[in-house]
Amino acid sequence: MSSVRRKVRLSTACPMTQMQRAQRNLCRKLGILNDEEAPIEVALHEFVDMFNGPLPADVDAALNWNFNLNDNEVEAMNNALIGMVGEGVGDLQDVIVHELDGAGKGCNSQAAANDDI
Repeated sequence: MSSVRRKVRLSTACPMTQMQRAQRNLCRKLGILNDEEAPIEVALHEFVDMFNGPLPADVDAALNWNFNLNDNEVEAMNNALIGMVGEGVGDLQDVIVHELDGAGKGCNSQAAANDDI
């Protein structure tokens, strides 16, 4: 008798694919899906809509502070360092590009960079 009750209980449950269960679980863990019965598409659209507008001022200020963006002193230091290197900046960029290209092909990028210098 208990197996019959179990089958009835399982048959009334809404079937979901593994992808839907994974999406629902992820959204629940991220805190964007609080109602278990709400459709996942609604929660995903709400989550995506959070990124369509401009950043709040406090987030913008925190990012600028963390990454030294819009900082005149940092910009002046960068320009001074570039001025110290002088014409060698172009050569340095070529070596870096060559090194990055070589790293993707599996060759010894350090040896290739030393050959160019």
